[in-house]
Amino acid sequence: MAKSIVLNRFRDVGLTAYEAKTYLPLLEKDTLTVAEVARIAKIPRTNAYEALEKLTAKGLCKEKPGQLKNTVPLWPPLPEEAPDNWPNCDTRVINSKVIPTGLVK
Repeated sequence: MAKSIVLNRFRDVGLTAYEAKTYLPLLEKDTLTVAEVARIAKIPRTNAYEALEKLTAKGLCKEKPGQLKNTVPLWPPLPEEAPDNWPNCDTRVINSKVIPTGLVK
């Protein structure tokens, strides 16, 4: 699936552009530092910090304890925990990743 389609679907469910660009690398790589997220997402590091804080507040990722500050995605939300505007929370596996079917066409 084209990266732009996934980013647009994330935007459709309420993520900002920076949140969407930050979240996608986490889903692809599982554990990343802020610097790695910023480099992969091609966004300024300060925006990556802010986006990760917002994604953490939304329950979509969390910090992994350790000497380096790593972040891991929390995905997918369970149907009963998903925001009202979140797409269908049934899931399917694509390239070994669990993706809500509402984000896949």
